[in-house]
Amino acid sequence: MGNLTEQQKEIFEKILANHLASMGEEERSKYGLTCVMWDEKEQVFKVHFSNGKWWHYALDGTWY
Repeated sequence: MGNLTEQQKEIFEKILANHLASMGEEERSKYGLTCVMWDEKEQVFKVHFSNGKWWHYALDGTWY
């Protein structure tokens, strides 16, 4: 997350917390954060996890 601005970090952390809270404890344990990148063109965070899954986190607080 070193390449994110402080404002982006705050937004990202809120979305991440909501995303992880939507999972059960067992599922959540599979989601170790490995990489977060800001995509300026798409205006989303591209988030990669240790289980091989990745998500887009949008500025409106949604993930897909």
